[in-house]
Formats: sequence, C-alpha cells, structure tokens
Amino acid sequence: MDEKFKQIRIVDIDKLDVYQDKRNCYSEIENFVNSHKGTKGQICTIGGLLSTGKTVLLNQIAKELHAKGHKCLYLSCSDEYANIIQDRDNNVVHRPEIEELYGLLDQAIKEDYKYIFIDEITFIKDFVGQGNVLSNYYANQGLNIIVTGTDSLSFILATQDCLMDRMKLIHTSYVSFAEYNRLLGKGFDDYIQFGGTLKDESPYKDRDATREYTGKAIVKNIIRSVCGNEHMDPQALTLLYSEEELVSTIHRCVKQMHQDFLVSAITRNNGAFESQPLHLGINNTRSFLYSRHMLDEQIEKSLAVLNKNKIKVNMMQEDEEVIKKFLEDLDLVLTIPTYLSVKGENPVRERNMQIISQAGIVYCHATDLLKLLTSDEHWKNLEVCGLENKEKFIEKAEREIKGAILANHLIYDTYKALHENYYVTKISRNSDGKEVNLAIVDKQSKDTYLFEVGYSQYKADNQVKNLVNEDFNNYIEESFGKIKGRYVIYTGEKDSVESALGEIKFFSAELFLKSVVNVNNVENLLDLLN
Repeated sequence: MDEKFKQIRIVDIDKLDVYQDKRNCYSEIENFVNSHKGTKGQICTIGGLLSTGKTVLLNQIAKELHAKGHKCLYLSCSDEYANIIQDRDNNVVHRPEIEELYGLLDQAIKEDYKYIFIDEITFIKDFVGQGNVLSNYYANQGLNIIVTGTDSLSFILATQDCLMDRMKLIHTSYVSFAEYNRLLGKGFDDYIQFGGTLKDESPYKDRDATREYTGKAIVKNIIRSVCGNEHMDPQALTLLYSEEELVSTIHRCVKQMHQDFLVSAITRNNGAFESQPLHLGINNTRSFLYSRHMLDEQIEKSLAVLNKNKIKVNMMQEDEEVIKKFLEDLDLVLTIPTYLSVKGENPVRERNMQIISQAGIVYCHATDLLKLLTSDEHWKNLEVCGLENKEKFIEKAEREIKGAILANHLIYDTYKALHENYYVTKISRNSDGKEVNLAIVDKQSKDTYLFEVGYSQYKADNQVKNLVNEDFNNYIEESFGKIKGRYVIYTGEKDSVESALGEIKFFSAELFLKSVVNVNNVENLLDLLN
C-alpha cells in the first residue's frame, strides 16, 4: 500500500520488535481471530492503562499472522511522531481525522487485506461517535480489525452506545502478581512497592513519577474520553462543570481511596490487622492520654486535612458517583461484596469492599501520606494522644501497609478466579471485632475454608487466634457453613501447627498468588498449595 503520510502512519510489520513472552489475555485475541467474528460485524479492542502491554499485544498478534502469510496492514495513530510533537510543543493539538482512517480502510479492501491493526485509535477525532462504521461496514466487508487505545474509557463508552455488542473488549489494566513475576521475573516485595504495570522501571518509583503517571493514565484518560465525546456523557458532566473542576474531582476521588486505605491499614478500624502500629505505639507510652477511638479519630482528621482540594468544587453526589464509576470501568477499582450470612436462599450482604488494583500506586500514595502524617506539623497531634517513638511507629505502619496490600490482592485474585461458584468474602463479627481475612464458601454445599493473612515470614500466635477461637468458629458455621479447613497465608515457607480444632496449614503468599489464578475450584487450589 502506498503511504500518503498525514497523521496516521503505516508501520512495517517486519520491523516490529516483539517480546516472546505473552500476557494471559493473548489467548482472548487468538480466540477472536480464530472465531472469524472479525468478519461478522465485530472488532477487537485492547484497552487498559498506560504501560500494561496493549501495543505489545497488538505487535505480537500482527507479527504472528503476518508470519503465517496473511495480508496485514498495521496503522499507528500515536501522537509521538515528529510533526505532531513539534506542533504540540507549540500548543497546537492534532488528532487524526476519522475520514483519513476510512480512506486507508477503503484502500485496504481494494488491495485484499485481511487483517487490520490500529494502534492508539482513541486519538482519532470522534472515534466513539463513529466507531460503529468499523464494525457495521468495514468488518462486514471482510476486514478483521484489532485496535488499541490509551484512552480506554472511550471503549467502555462505545460499548454502551454505538458499538454495543459489536466490540470484543480485552482488558489489560490489571497485572496480577503471577503475570508480573512470570514476565518480569520480580518477587512479591517488588510487586507490592512497584507493581501494576509491565515497565522495567516502574512509574511508581517515587512521588513525582506516580503523580505524572496518575495524571496521564487515569485523569487524562477520563477527561479525553468524556470531553472528547460530549454526546456520550450520560450525566452531561461536561456541560455542568469545567474541565478544571472535573480534573480536581478525579484527583480528589483517587486521593480519598488511598486515604481510606491508609486509615484502614493502620488504625483499629481495620480488624484484619490487630497489631496496628498506632496501638502498639500507645501501649509503650508513659500514659494513656486518649482512648484508642480518639487516637484513630485524630489520624482521620489529620489525613482529611491533607486531602483538601486546592480548587473547591461543588459537585452533586450523583455526579461524583459517575466519576467513581469511571474508575471502576478503567479496572482501577474492583468492588467485592461481603456477607454477614449466606445460609438460606437469600444471603445477607454487609457492605461492598473496594480494592485498588495497582499495588504500586497504593503503596506510593500510602507511604507518601504516612510521611506527611508524621511530619513535625502533624506528629505533634499524635504525640498528645500518647505516641512517642516516631521511628518505631513508621516502621510498624509500613509493615501494616504491605500486609494490607497483600490481603487485598489475595482477595482480588481469589474473587476473580472463584466468584462464580463461591462466595469470596471477609467474615467479621461486629459484636467483638473478630475477623477472618478471607473466606471461600461453596455456594451449593456451603463448605467453608478460612484464611488468615500476615505480612511476616514467621509463625505467630496472633496469626491463628481467630482461627482457633471456638466461639467465633461456631458463629461462622451458623452463618456460613461447615468449616473444612483453616489456613494462614504469610511470606514464610510451607508449615503447619496443631490446634484444638485441628491442623492449621501455613502457605506461602507467593505460591498462593501464582496458583489461584489458574484454578476454578478450592480443591485444585489446595492441591497446588500442598
């Protein structure tokens, strides 16, 4: 095909650099290709946050099909080419016209191309509004079309309107520890601090890098997707609020999630970790000036001050909920239900648990907030509550942050793998605060498996105390089902201890996270762990 360069660039597939290792979702792309749905009115879209492998996946499938002798055309709409960068530096923003894409596709049909790969299609003007032409016309003309886009919320909006069931959407945003370890060869400590993307140099390496990544991958993703497609804006946010107000609200919602996480990790409100550093610190002080409740309140007040917006936005609650829903659509947040009871025909829901999928961004924001919280200005408010040893407090708090991230990702991966046939939940008893970090309950038999989680390589009594509490175990069997096994997930090696209620096995967190993504029932999971 003759290249008439405007803004959409024709790429020589032979010159593509391709990684050999593939993400798990690559099989979904292969299934799309082999199903021939691409010639029956569907397109395949690969969407996700920055640096999660979208273009790599596109390059891999393009290279594979090209090597098999198929006639393939690879188009790039990226804004990283010299003529666009020059204008952008002069505050001139260029976005390719969709008519230019149509012209290239018309030519591809005439020249009998079979596979079309389009990188960064969301940069094209009004892709969401006119994207159905790709499926309704060009796919029906015999083209198999596979596209990527950094503004991945645009794909979600398109599935709700013009593309509906005519798009196969493949998500790349969530990178499990199992994939992170397999593709990058890095361990769990590295995953906790830097995990979430597939870059060798993590965008979460420090505060400034994290802010830059958040701005590009999350905030601009939402703003460009919504503001660039006003007719797709379900709440007319772009008419009610300025872009500056929307940006400020997105930042505040993200910061609030991290603040809530930190409060949960280091105060008594987090029943999962009863060795909270605040209360360990206060027990070592000369006097008990404030109750634990008052101390937790002081922490929350201090963090609330740190999260104040520079720009005051009077956004209606329902509009803010739309922003939060966008964060879920981007796979930044997973909402998981928790239960008070699953006995009987109607399980009793307690609340929804929200887990942020990017471990690195959580760790960076949480430790950054911790530094601010323990700065001279705010530490004095904690000292009057009885805390004295700042260094010891910080050390314990950082350990609790890592432990909370570990627990969240165990629940996240287990829920994704097993939720169709099992309840995957925390179990809490409000009357005394006793809790099990993770329970897996068979929806049919109600067989129940209990897991406590600890960020420690050593066995300790406090790791098993709720698992061996007879009264709490009776409560669980009355509200959930027969307990079939009790386990501790920690960072040490496989081990076990005997208790009055039976054997409690200790399993490696790394092994659990590598195993659970490959199973669809508890029996297979336990076989892999044993």
